[in-house]
Amino acid sequence: MTDLLRSEFFKLRTLRLNYILLAIGFVFVVLIMGLIGIFADVEGSSTPSSDIADIIGTTAILPGLLISVIGVLAISSEFAHGTIRPTLVATPSRPKVFLAKAIVLVVVAFVSAVVIAIVGYLVGYAFLSSRGAEELTLFDGDGTLGVLLVGLPILFVLLVLFGYGLGLLIRSSPAAVSLAILWPILIETIVAGSLTVAGVDDAGKFLPYQSALVLVSSDPSGSDFAYGKVGGAAFFGVVVLALVGLAVAVNNKRDV
Repeated sequence: MTDLLRSEFFKLRTLRLNYILLAIGFVFVVLIMGLIGIFADVEGSSTPSSDIADIIGTTAILPGLLISVIGVLAISSEFAHGTIRPTLVATPSRPKVFLAKAIVLVVVAFVSAVVIAIVGYLVGYAFLSSRGAEELTLFDGDGTLGVLLVGLPILFVLLVLFGYGLGLLIRSSPAAVSLAILWPILIETIVAGSLTVAGVDDAGKFLPYQSALVLVSSDPSGSDFAYGKVGGAAFFGVVVLALVGLAVAVNNKRDV
C-alpha cells in the first residue's frame, strides 16, 4: 500500500495544472483578505477575529471548487490518457487503487485548506491590526480556530472526494468538471428556488453542499443552517461517500 500511495502522490504532483489551481485559490483568498485589510473602515471599530474567520470561510469557496476540480482530474485524466491501465496491471485490486488515490487527495485537500486558512487569516489580521481595529486578538473569538483548522479542511476534503467520485463515475473530464462546479453554485440554487416556489419551508435542508457550508461559519451552534455543524457535515459526507462508493462499484465491473 505504501508503494501505491507513493505512486499516486507522484502522479498528482507531476500534473502542472494542480499547482496552477492551488495557486489561484491561495492567491484569491490572500488578495481578498489584503484588500479588505487595506480598504475596510475599521479604525476604532470592534473587529473580533471571528469576523476574519467568516471572511476566510466565504472567500475559500472558490479554492474549494478548484480543489474539487483537482479531484475530478486526478482520476478522469488517467482514464482519458490510459495511464490507469499500468497501475491496474501492477495492482489488480481496483478498490485498493481507488482508495490509495482518495487518501492522497484527502491529504492534499486538508493541507491546502489549513495553509490557505492560516495564511489568509494572518494577512487579514496584520492589515486590520495595523489600521487600528479594536478587540482584535490573534486566533481569539468564538469559532475562529474551528473554522480555520477544522471546518474549512473538512469542507475541502468533502469537496475533493465529491470531485473524485464524479470523475471516477463519469470518466469524462469536461462533463465531470462542469458538474463539480455547477452543482454547488447553480444546480443547488435552482433546486432551492424550485422548492421554495413549491411551498417547501427551509429548502436548504435538502441541499447537501449548502448544508455543509455551516463548516465555515464561526457560529459554534450553526443555528443559521438546518442541521447545525455536525449534521450539515454529515449530510454532505453521506452524499459524497455514497457517490464514491457507487463509482468504485461501477468501475469494479467496467472496462478500462
